[in-house]
Amino acid sequence: MSKLLFLIPVQNPKFISLKNLIMENDYLMLKYELFCRLLLEEKMFQNSSVSYSSLCSLIHVDEHLLEDYIFEELGTGGQELIESLRINFLAYLYHKYGEEAFR
Repeated sequence: MSKLLFLIPVQNPKFISLKNLIMENDYLMLKYELFCRLLLEEKMFQNSSVSYSSLCSLIHVDEHLLEDYIFEELGTGGQELIESLRINFLAYLYHKYGEEAFR
């Protein structure tokens, strides 16, 4: 069975192979998973000094590429996701503990 190599034109005169597109998507998927784990398992959203930009730097991914991937998956941006997690967490604390959670 012969291997087929599809070439897809991009904005510049060079061409990119389908294999490279798949590899890039796998790369972004892994970076997205790492981003989510840092937010949800490590609860980095609770640190007010953490921003979308700083998380992207931490995991060594281009902000714009990951932003597009996050938007495709969740329909929201990276910084908006972090802010939403912070707001929902504060609402949870207030609901569970009342005003005492904020003293």
